[in-house]
Amino acid sequence: MKSYTSDKIRNIVVMGHGGSGKTSLLEMFLYRSGVSSRLGSIDQGTSMCNYDPEELKRLTTVSMKLVPIEWNSSKINFIDTPGYADFIGEILCGVRGADSGLIMINAVAGIEVQAQKAWRILSELEMPRGFVLNKCDREGVKFESAVSNIKNTFSKKAVLLHLPIGIGPDFRGIIDILSGKAYFYEGEKSVEKEVPPELKDRVNELRTEITESAVESDDSLMEKYLEGGEVTSEELDKALRSAILKSELYPIFCSASTKNIGGNELLNSLTEVFPVSSELPPVKAKDKDNNEIEVKIDSNAPLTAFVFKNISEPQLGELALLKIISGKLVAGMELQNTVQSGSERMGHLLMIRAKNREEVSEAYAGDIVAMAKLKKTGINDSLADSKLPVVFAKIDFPEPVVDYSIKTETRKDQEKLGNAFSKILSGDPTIRLHMDPEFNQTIIKGMGDVHIDITMSRMKERYGVEAKLDKPLIPYRETIKGKSEAMFRHKKQTGGAGQFGEVSLKVVPLARGAKFEFVDDIFGGAIPRQFIPSCEKGIIDALKEGVLAGYPVVDVQATVFDGKYHPVDSKDIAFQIASRTAFKMAMEKAKPILLEPIMIVEITVPDKYT
Repeated sequence: MKSYTSDKIRNIVVMGHGGSGKTSLLEMFLYRSGVSSRLGSIDQGTSMCNYDPEELKRLTTVSMKLVPIEWNSSKINFIDTPGYADFIGEILCGVRGADSGLIMINAVAGIEVQAQKAWRILSELEMPRGFVLNKCDREGVKFESAVSNIKNTFSKKAVLLHLPIGIGPDFRGIIDILSGKAYFYEGEKSVEKEVPPELKDRVNELRTEITESAVESDDSLMEKYLEGGEVTSEELDKALRSAILKSELYPIFCSASTKNIGGNELLNSLTEVFPVSSELPPVKAKDKDNNEIEVKIDSNAPLTAFVFKNISEPQLGELALLKIISGKLVAGMELQNTVQSGSERMGHLLMIRAKNREEVSEAYAGDIVAMAKLKKTGINDSLADSKLPVVFAKIDFPEPVVDYSIKTETRKDQEKLGNAFSKILSGDPTIRLHMDPEFNQTIIKGMGDVHIDITMSRMKERYGVEAKLDKPLIPYRETIKGKSEAMFRHKKQTGGAGQFGEVSLKVVPLARGAKFEFVDDIFGGAIPRQFIPSCEKGIIDALKEGVLAGYPVVDVQATVFDGKYHPVDSKDIAFQIASRTAFKMAMEKAKPILLEPIMIVEITVPDKYT
């Protein structure tokens, strides 16, 4: 593949619910663009994009893929993403590598949860975006209803650029509203013909809707239109591109990816109306003094880049995916890692297309390349020329929500576990592994059961780690509901110097999350000042094990208000023991209870079920 400049590059992330046809769409693009000699199928295991053993087994995408396509003398870096919430980390990485997005909608099932989440993510980043109504060839399609739902759910500024010819099993072609041309699919070929008479009025109606929506982003064009002047095709195309770039208009396309219908028309439209990298606004960053600056997407500027994904796979090895923000990247360059405070020498530049890789000589601002054998650089790192040492904002990954304990089969497996996990973590920041000191368990945390299951399978297949999952012990806590007082005297005489310390204290409950509070309420020297820290130390030690089941104690205030001492036998250890025992006695009388862990859960459901 040749190198492209930023005015010929588009980076488009494909998002949506599982089963909406994201990967199938890209398989159609690969076939239509001549990269693949046959139309890949996920169900038949012939997909070029889904090659991971877990993907072949589950027949679904579990990691983001870079799928560059050359079309109309330009390059589109498509980024395929999983359609399930378990793989949100992969989705966020894909979004960060993109400049615009396509949200896939199943024309039969309608708007599903992950499509709504995709819209929310892209909206928060103010990224240009559009929709693809896929599976228009299936039984039960209500196309106009689906379009109406998109407008009502997402934006009234969503407009049809493609109109299907036929619906359901009768779906046989596409009408490009802008050009007014109809394309009928006859076998593998897309044949241009006249618009069917019964659809001409609808095409004119849609073109008017597009025109009225597009000219709103251009004041002079709006004035011309309102005065009855004719908006030329060139003016409309320019206004439409501007409106999409500014997220003021959202195009809707249609396809049947598994039937190979709509690929040419969609690729043509994307190269006509979706923004290229050079049209995008500057990227915000921080300079060496932590001041906010903007980096323009310019190949003539010093080199800056952001690492949005690490790949560690048997087919590809260890690779870092870089999005070049500015400058021109060539092999042999020495760049600063402005996050890790080190330098990296750029080796061979690689173009990744699903599981295949190809060496390229150079890459320009706006493009995405892969680098092998970087020493310190990983996800969320910034690379820059010494003339422009900037740091780009990091991807904000969510915290894991599901955890299990891991039990390895042998000591050797336990030793291999850490190394295997560090390699997996380098490519998936949403997985965690830690030792729980309370129960001495190795805990793995992830975004869902499937996420953890796949991680375990990869550790076994790639790194030979035999381990089993089990339920983690629940970290209960103990607290009190009431108030109470207690006194304990510790007295010990062994023939030599003795031990003496008497402590009176009271306990009261605190609000949830307050943890522990110690109050010194001693007057008149009942307990000498040097022994007050001993009392606090003894109580803190008692917090480690409650009186009900031995769980840590939280949200309690302990006040030491009286005591006695001996001028010779009182010692630090005596007051520690006395206060610890008095606290346990007081807690037993203060209505002790167990606290269970609480998790805040956000549930998203379609409006029709609320």
